[in-house]
Amino acid sequence: TGQPKGVMIEHHSVVNLALAQAKELSLIPQDIRNLEQQNCVFYANYVFDAHVSELFTIISNGHQLHILRDDIRQDTELLTQYIDLYDVSIATMPPTILNTDNLLNLKTLVIAGDTVSQMVMEYYAQNNVQIINAYGPSETTVCATLNHYKNGDSHANIGKPIDNVKVYILNEYLQVLPQGAIGELYISGVGVARGYLNQAELTAENFIINPFQSDVEKHSNQNSRLYKTGDLVRYLPDGRIEYIGRNDFQVKIRGIRVELGEVESKLLAYPGIKQAVVLARERSVDSLEIITNHNSSSKYLIGYYVSDIQ
Repeated sequence: TGQPKGVMIEHHSVVNLALAQAKELSLIPQDIRNLEQQNCVFYANYVFDAHVSELFTIISNGHQLHILRDDIRQDTELLTQYIDLYDVSIATMPPTILNTDNLLNLKTLVIAGDTVSQMVMEYYAQNNVQIINAYGPSETTVCATLNHYKNGDSHANIGKPIDNVKVYILNEYLQVLPQGAIGELYISGVGVARGYLNQAELTAENFIINPFQSDVEKHSNQNSRLYKTGDLVRYLPDGRIEYIGRNDFQVKIRGIRVELGEVESKLLAYPGIKQAVVLARERSVDSLEIITNHNSSSKYLIGYYVSDIQ
């Protein structure tokens, strides 16, 4: 745990992502002659999977991509000024950059990487910004589901699958769960990766045979595998999906997967420490405002240890 894994994504999976995302973002006109070029920002670091969605979705559909300098990426005021100056209409942003002090004057805001506070989502919706809450692990080509936010939606509503993706909410025996029951999310479809590079055992553990594959799908060799996400979700009454949390000790801090057990093992490596436990906590809004102006960056790690020194 805690070590980077190479995920083998095939070209057709990226093509599907670019086409599906473009449709959801209204980047593909029915008549190419009516294409209205959009200004979009390239925010994600190129080593983070989100850049695949930003890069290929935008440029392969004829729109302009603005590559941001690091100082602009990390400063909400500079980012706000840049968006206004260049009339940027679409951006994918991590929750840590969003707050109610600096409105990013966008047409469409895609939120990805982690959940954002309800207050921030309502703030943007009230200012006529279309909000799309996107969800998806790297193992299923960046984005698997998304939700077009409506007033009153939960901030953890991750919507429905994008084109050519199927999802299943299952219990520990791989049985389908009814509406409202919490279970683990499994994903199939064209976005599922080949597996992990040079890690056959881990691939076999997380990419399993799809027991729900239809005869038609078997004949065309589609949806043959499920990716086991480790995320707990449930169906809402309207068929959309609500994210609940993890079924293991993995947490997300500023959109980055963190294994608590790995942090504990690092603490135990220090001389004089015989026991350690690490937990993820959330700061209250009041205390957070003293520490940072990013009011959605509320998660932090706290470690406890027992010393063998008397």
